[in-house]
Amino acid sequence: MKKVLVAVVFMGLLIGPKAWAADMLGCPKGLPKGTIWPRFTFKYIDATEKWNSQKDRMVDIKDGTGVMDKEAHKYDFRLGYGLLHNLDIGVNVKYARSKMEKTAKSGKVSKHDEDAFTYLWLSGKYIFLDLPAQGVLDYFKLSFGGSYGFALAKSDRYLLAGLGAGDNQAKVGFLHHGGMFDDLFEFAGHFLYHWRGKAAEADGFKRSEQEMADTFDYLFKLERDLGDYIGLSVGIGGWVGLQDDKNLLNSSGDALRPYSHSVNCGLEIFPMGSLDYEKRKIFAHVALPYYTRAMTAPDYTLLLGAMWTF
Repeated sequence: MKKVLVAVVFMGLLIGPKAWAADMLGCPKGLPKGTIWPRFTFKYIDATEKWNSQKDRMVDIKDGTGVMDKEAHKYDFRLGYGLLHNLDIGVNVKYARSKMEKTAKSGKVSKHDEDAFTYLWLSGKYIFLDLPAQGVLDYFKLSFGGSYGFALAKSDRYLLAGLGAGDNQAKVGFLHHGGMFDDLFEFAGHFLYHWRGKAAEADGFKRSEQEMADTFDYLFKLERDLGDYIGLSVGIGGWVGLQDDKNLLNSSGDALRPYSHSVNCGLEIFPMGSLDYEKRKIFAHVALPYYTRAMTAPDYTLLLGAMWTF
């Protein structure tokens, strides 16, 4: 068993870690039975680059035509509940505002500014491996989870403003959390298959009724507490398209597979201390993309949040 556990841990280290955590599936550590866990996050994204099919690379978003400006504010409220000591469920409600400006080849400029509830997600997660201290490992938890998201923003104006593609989605995969070397640091992450359905129909929407490309999402991070009230984290995360994106073309007109990889850093503050109240905290995370091929991309993504338990 020890050899299997070490192999799983170092597989995570080698493969690496679309988010700082599986935001729809909750914490890899799970929730104690009967615990209620509300969490709120705000994510800020300001696109600075876009894909240029003539140059076969990402360029400044102000270059040429197409999308010239794109900014998104995304809000997420999740309510989790511990059904059993190793089984928890959750519901996410997502709300977003998107501002976007486009310039057509004719020179016509169109501007969009919309906000709406975008998704309702239902999820569940089961911890099937929960090992105590052995060797250099303080503990290790491995869970399997799944979630399904119902698209809420499907009208033309929401799609044209960049509030998603109006497609139902699902995520399924493994989450892990562990500690090593007598509380020297902890590690956490996930490996998820992200299924995306068919985009909604809208006049003037390039993705109208397209089958969206599925992705493999990953995250791996190291965590370290600085005393009882402050924690730091650093890791890598991202996603890789499993099919070609029909809108992401090269200079020959061939569809390409998208991807995005980033370095993630985090700061966490525990008002009541991290030892007994690790899920009662406020936090700030920054993702810095270093290798991306997508329709648009930011220089950084900022995530602010707070959570509590009852």
